[in-house]
Amino acid sequence: MSRAVCGLLTAALLGGLASAAPQTQRYCNPRFGYCVSVPADLGARPAPENGDGQTWLGAQGPGNPNDSVKVSVWGSYGPSVLGLDTPGAYAAWLSTAEEQDGSRLTYRFFGRTQVVLSGTTRSGQVFYQKVLLNAGTESAVRVEYPVRLKAVWDRLAVQTAASLTPAR
Repeated sequence: MSRAVCGLLTAALLGGLASAAPQTQRYCNPRFGYCVSVPADLGARPAPENGDGQTWLGAQGPGNPNDSVKVSVWGSYGPSVLGLDTPGAYAAWLSTAEEQDGSRLTYRFFGRTQVVLSGTTRSGQVFYQKVLLNAGTESAVRVEYPVRLKAVWDRLAVQTAASLTPAR
């Protein structure tokens, strides 16, 4: 194969990889000060009146593969209000709440400033949730998607969660 053909193939492959990265939209919460980037093709729902977060849904309709995707972000004073002053205690509380709601947890992690949970909901959706803890507040993101979208959304859920910045 000639160098020109190899060069064109390489450029096409690299161009395809670059365009495969999803466009994102940045959301910053004025009440708690956290920020997150979510895939741009999801539509924002009306924000709650208390100003603690935002939810995005995949566009509804035939042919849209993301029609059952939901991304939610929120901030709260939850850990301190509940008297859960360590990440381990908060992780245990969150895990118990998920299991009582019918979720099956497949991954749990807590560190000094974060809690991560993943699994399937009672309705069979895959979920990935990350909570950042900072001075008695939490900033959290939760991504839910159908199992049929796992190949794409496992990566997007982690990318979305990684973009979360803590409440101020």
